[in-house]
Amino acid sequence: MIGKQTWMAENLNYNVSGSFCLAQWEPNCDIYGRLYNWTTALTVCPNGWHIPSNAEWDELMEAVGGEEIAGIGLKATIRWNAIKSSYVGTDDYGFSALPGSHGEEANGNYFPQAGKDGYWWSADEYGTNTPFAYYLNMEANQDGMSRAYHNKALLFSVRCVKN
Repeated sequence: MIGKQTWMAENLNYNVSGSFCLAQWEPNCDIYGRLYNWTTALTVCPNGWHIPSNAEWDELMEAVGGEEIAGIGLKATIRWNAIKSSYVGTDDYGFSALPGSHGEEANGNYFPQAGKDGYWWSADEYGTNTPFAYYLNMEANQDGMSRAYHNKALLFSVRCVKN
């Protein structure tokens, strides 16, 4: 439990058509979980769980001290390539966020280097019937967690929250 929510303690690693391992290397799925486009992400959480909305992500960030410092307490203590030790996670809440990076199917399955950042889908679209959806992000060299939106075709991690 983090605040009043129950979150999965690792990124989802459910092998489904359209899911990918970081750098297309299967052992990375065991470490970082799989990457999914937004449409697939909405369907992969097991029964009793779901992909979190922006409001649920906000609740998580507030429970761990706010957006400006949420990354420190939620990041795993390993695998983050931070330039300062103060940016390395403390995993105070057992969330164990790992920097699984992201990918692009349309661009020849381009996958940046692991260790720099982690991206997690939100269930919320940016606008109605647009090609964009929200995601949350943590970076190796920052304390916080931020939200932005991007094309639904990008491949991001999924973290499920209990219904």
